[in-house]
Formats: sequence, structure tokens, C-alpha cells
Amino acid sequence: MANNEPLKRYFFEIEYIRTNTVPSLKEIVYYLENRDIITSTRTAERDIEQIRNNFGINIIYDPLEKGYYIDEDTSPNLQSFMRFLEIANTADILLKGIKETKDFIKDIEFDLRGGLGTENLSMLLKAVKKLKKIQFTHYNYVTNKETKVLMDPYFLKEYLGRWYIVGLRDNDDEIRTYGIDRISDLEITKETFDKNREAKARANFDSIIGLVYSYGEPQRVILSFTPRQGRYVKSLKWHHSQKILVDDENELRISLFVNPNYELYQQILMHGADVEVIEPEWVRNKIKGKIMDALNRYK
Repeated sequence: MANNEPLKRYFFEIEYIRTNTVPSLKEIVYYLENRDIITSTRTAERDIEQIRNNFGINIIYDPLEKGYYIDEDTSPNLQSFMRFLEIANTADILLKGIKETKDFIKDIEFDLRGGLGTENLSMLLKAVKKLKKIQFTHYNYVTNKETKVLMDPYFLKEYLGRWYIVGLRDNDDEIRTYGIDRISDLEITKETFDKNREAKARANFDSIIGLVYSYGEPQRVILSFTPRQGRYVKSLKWHHSQKILVDDENELRISLFVNPNYELYQQILMHGADVEVIEPEWVRNKIKGKIMDALNRYK
């Protein structure tokens, strides 16, 4: 089994630096040791250098404070890297548990809706790294039809426990997203491609929640949650632009800077009476209309 100790240290080192005010190396090491991760200031310093140089997380040393902080504005991959570390650490915990006892798996209930199509992940990642075109058959839930696809795979994206391949389909000027659980007959071709549209593809996702593009201008969306539900929203952000406007005994009020789309509406409706759209008015009216349509189905 691969040694994931460095990844475990990276996760807790970054998390501690993010949530504390310019901690020193000694404070970081003390924090790790309290989590049963034995290390040293020299190792922690080397880890920080590795994280900075290899993964693009801009951890800066402040000579006046004699500690470290993360410049999140110049660390665009921070959230993705933390998610990767979380997945790696979870896998390591589960593998160790299985190694200790064969009955370990009965103590865990998995969400069986996620993870479909992961047998294709390795091939897709290889194609992305090697800049090789891929071809496959894709099943569309809406049309109930299968389509042969040849595309330039730009990157993989995870959303709600499912994986998607994002790229440019041949003879098509629009960026496309395909759920890998609906992919079959996957092949990596010998033909290469240039990632000349990758930046635009990533930018398409920057101002939305989920996968459905909305090509209008991003705008401010304000939501008010009950205090209890607000605790969950604070711990698991809806979007990287999320900011807290009010946090008291009456409500948690946040703002998002997004293009309103299908997934945003689904997130709002999923929270039922625990959330209210404050603005913009047209989004408020749209949600109100969907609630009324749902109510009419029960008459």
C-alpha cells in the first residue's frame, strides 16, 4: 500500500495555516503531533516548500510575525487540492481498516448513488495528461439515445459524488461536459490536441454552481437561512464567492456572485423552508413559482 503520510501532513498543515493567524513552524508541528502525526520543524518546512512548488499553493512566510499564511488570491487550486487530499486520506483510512479486519466494511454505509463510472477515471486522466483525443459512446438521459463522441479531454470534474469529463467535441465550438457513468466503449486515440480552449472551459465553471452553464453576467444572489441550517452552509460552502452578511440568532445571510442556473435552483429548493431568496427579485419569483407548482401537484 502506498505511503500517504505526506498527503496527510499536507492536509492538516494547510488546514491549520488557513484557520489560524500566521502560525509558526513550532505551532504547526505541535498541532500535527496532537493528531498523532509525529514530525519535526524541518519536515514541516520541507512540506510547505513542496506544497508551494509542486501544487501551486502560495504559502508565504511573514518575517515580522515569524509565521505562515496562505495567499488564497494567488492559489487558484487550493479548494481542489484540499478535496484531493481529503479523498486520499479517506481512502488511506479505509484501506488500513480493511487490512486490520475483514469485517471492517460492514461498519460503513456508503452512498451507493455516487462513484458510478469510476472504472474509466484512470484512462480519462491518462488521456488528459497525454493530450490524446478520446472517443466513446455516450447515453443521454433526456433524449434516451446513444451518441458516438470524439473529443479533446481538458479536465475531470467532480460534482455531488459523480465524475464528469470536460472538453471540446470535434466539429463543435462549445465546451461539453459528459458524465463518465454514461460513457461506454472508451478509447484513447493516437491523435493529439492543443488545450487552446482550456482556460475558457474552466472559466465557464467559475461563476456557476454545478455543471449547467449560464452565459449571462454573474450577479449577486442573497440567501437567508435559519440559524440551524446556516451552520451547515458555513461549514460546506455553496460557492467560492460565498460571503457572510449576517450571522446572528435570527438568521445566516450570505451572498453569492454567480450566474443563476438549474443547480442553484435545486440547491435552494432542497433546503425547503430553511432558506429564503432575498435578491435578485427575479430569482426569488422563480423559486416561488417552483414552490407553487410543487404545491399544486398535491391538490
